[in-house]
Amino acid sequence: MCRGGHPPGKSAGTRSRAEGDGGYDQETFVTCVLAEISPDHRVVRVLNCGHPAPLLPTRDGNIPALTPTVFRLSLGLSDLAPSSHQPDIWVFPRT
Repeated sequence: MCRGGHPPGKSAGTRSRAEGDGGYDQETFVTCVLAEISPDHRVVRVLNCGHPAPLLPTRDGNIPALTPTVFRLSLGLSDLAPSSHQPDIWVFPRT
């Protein structure tokens, strides 16, 4: 559920109408990044579906992008180009 208790699709349409772009007759793409930090805080598993790569700051001041190894389309478009839904695994920086 999204803001106001609406399902995600309805919230996106409500926002579109509020911004004056014509509402539901426009194409809408929903991207998603799911990130899971392991219980021991050693790795982060990231599944990216069409979203810009998330950033993971390191102790030395670098901020690398966690670019997915396999490009996945936005949510709802996977039938056009099926791909694995296996997450990428990154070493999580220790503090």
